[in-house]
Amino acid sequence: MLFPMSKECYLRNCISKLHRLYLEIASSKRGRGIVFTTIANALSRGVTVAVTLITVPLLLNYLGKVNYGVLMSITSMVSLLGFSDLGIGNSLMNALADADGKGNQDDAGEIVSSGAAVLVLSSLTIGFVFLILQNHISWKQFINISYIENLKLGIGDTIQI
Repeated sequence: MLFPMSKECYLRNCISKLHRLYLEIASSKRGRGIVFTTIANALSRGVTVAVTLITVPLLLNYLGKVNYGVLMSITSMVSLLGFSDLGIGNSLMNALADADGKGNQDDAGEIVSSGAAVLVLSSLTIGFVFLILQNHISWKQFINISYIENLKLGIGDTIQI
């Protein structure tokens, strides 16, 4: 016999164990933070999936297959810039956690302002390099399209292919 007790009793027992675990974790301030973060993360992922399921068909119908593909290529290139912080974000998070763990709020403020300054400077540098190079890159070859003259995606006609 797979279940020595009835399925209802087994399910009630599992729920009871989960409830006791939740109460044990949530009894401390840190545990409540863990529970809140877990729930917020799950809700965030759910909202992301819902928005994607709604917007993809809308954009596909509005732009057509070719323009949607170009938009996704451009979006992918921009999202790759998220890796351009060179690990500064993770380093900032670790240093901030260390300062917070030691209860040193003054160092925490300095760490945040220094990290923000470095991220702003790196963003400005990347933006400046892009501004210099944008007119020297053949975007038709880069995106690998040859039959679209001007791509208008409603972003101020900034993309002239």
